[in-house]
Order: sequence, then C-alpha cells, then structure tokens
Amino acid sequence: MTTAAAAPGTCLACDLTSGARHLPGGRVHQTARWVVEHCVGPLGLGTLVVKPLRHVLHVADLDEAESAELGPLLRLTSAAVTEVIQPEQVYVCLWSHAGGAPAHIHFVVQPVTAADHARFGARGPDLQAAMFRAGAPPGEDEIDRVCARLRGVLRPGAADVTVAPAMPGSAEGRAVLTAYFRDIVSRARGREATPGEVDAAMREEPSDDLRPPGGLLLVARQGHAVVGCVGLRLLPDGLGEVTRVFVQPVARGRGVGAQLMHAVEDAARDCAVARLRLDTSSDLTEARRLYARTGYREVAPFGEGRWSDIWLEKVIGS
Repeated sequence: MTTAAAAPGTCLACDLTSGARHLPGGRVHQTARWVVEHCVGPLGLGTLVVKPLRHVLHVADLDEAESAELGPLLRLTSAAVTEVIQPEQVYVCLWSHAGGAPAHIHFVVQPVTAADHARFGARGPDLQAAMFRAGAPPGEDEIDRVCARLRGVLRPGAADVTVAPAMPGSAEGRAVLTAYFRDIVSRARGREATPGEVDAAMREEPSDDLRPPGGLLLVARQGHAVVGCVGLRLLPDGLGEVTRVFVQPVARGRGVGAQLMHAVEDAARDCAVARLRLDTSSDLTEARRLYARTGYREVAPFGEGRWSDIWLEKVIGS
C-alpha cells in the first residue's frame, strides 16, 4: 500500500512529518522524497530515522526515484551521525512492524557507543531490545542540541564537496550517469522512468567519449558519496561542449552545481578551449538558473538534442 499520507491519527510517522504530533529536534534534513528526523523512541541520542514522505508500507513499493535517493541519503546520514556522535559503530536497520502489522517504513540510523555497551551489556538486536525494555528516550533539550549539529553536517556548503575526474565506465561514473538519465527521462515523460527507458536513453546517447583525449567526466564527491557530475567534449576550433550536468537530489541547494560548472570551465581552459556551449530543456528550471548565474547566454540552435529546446554559450578565453 502506498499513499501520499495516512489519515491523521492513524500513522505516527505521517503525523510527525506533517506536524500533527510534536517532533523533538524538528526536521533534520529533507530531500525531494525522503525526510530525516530524530528517533522519538529510546534508541539513544543521535539516532535518526530516514523515511519516505509518502506513506509506504513495504520497501518493494518504493518507486525508482525514491530508490535512487535512498542509498546516497543513508550513506550521508550515517556519515553525519558518525561525525557528530563518534560511535563505535552505526547500525542501519528497518523493522516497521510494530503491533504485528506493516507500518510506514523507516530506516533507523543508530550510533552505538562504548558507553551504550557498558550500560546495557549487549550489542546488535540485543542492545536495541534492552534499550526498548529500559524505555528511556533522551531529553528533548539534548535532542535539540544534537539535531542542530546534525543539520550543519547534513546541509554543508560546496566547500565540503570535491570535484575530480572519473571514467564514464567506472562503477561511480556509470552510477551517476544512470541517475542523470533517470532524472532527464522522468522529467520528459512526466512520470518516473522505468529501468528499461533509462537503459535505452543511455544506449541512444552514449557517454563513452567523455574521457581523454576527446573529453572528460568530472564527478562531485562528498566523502565517499558521488553527488553530481558534469561532462566535457572537446570539439574543433577551440570549442567545448558541456553535457551531463547533474546534482543528486540529496545535494541540491548547496552550490554543488556551480562548483561543477567552475570546475569544467577550468578543465576546458587547460585544454585551450575558448568557447563553451551546452543545450538544455525549458522545463529544467533549476539548471537554467544555474547556467544564467554562471554567465551562459542563449544563442541560435546548434544541434537537435532529443531533450533540448534551449541552446547556450559562454566565452571563456580569447
């Protein structure tokens, strides 16, 4: 069963997200399809819950876009908990079976410290069971303080992101390019793209040439997570084509797109490129704002891109 939200009073997870019930610490982080909150149970200070905004009862019912966001978000959430709490280990688990019935799925991201082990004398599921038996959630003031710190880690600026080359056929290159095409095809069709549609688009518009000597692929990393990409094709007469501009939903609004655009310009200058061009779609409003901010101006059409109806150019050298 999947719905936008459960009826008020019938789902604790939905009530906490909507504000119908008080949420200690407030909302810690949110993406387009997921929300991160502090656990309201007795699993310890800094334990976070990652749950879909939709009322979803089974992991198998997650759609493609929700699934694509989940892995990077769990990794980022675990990294934030590790930085703030400094635990021995971070448990990531999903139960969502309270009262013997399927409930709104929520992934528990729980930092476990040496003090937890000393207090309860257990680890793993036995530790969680002991914590539930003790029934002692953290104080709300403590939760507010730790959530403030977690927000700062989960919502960093572009300075926390590094940009470096990657091969399009590498594991991280293929993963981020797949996410790019999933986003493009979904927007074009007005619904979530199927895996088959994404694979077809990647075959029709291959990225294998985004490697030296004719081009390159740059990926943005936050820690070990790849959160975006941009490609460059080197063309004759000092011309370069910017392509595959993408930022994962979990990293948007942090300046990562601008960082990628500056990085690809620097790489283009190193290759003696004087002019950069790119094409985009009128429905990609975030991308169009990014290109305007970074100095691109609309020009006459120079190609027939399948997903494009706007053509832009920027002079970067003489």
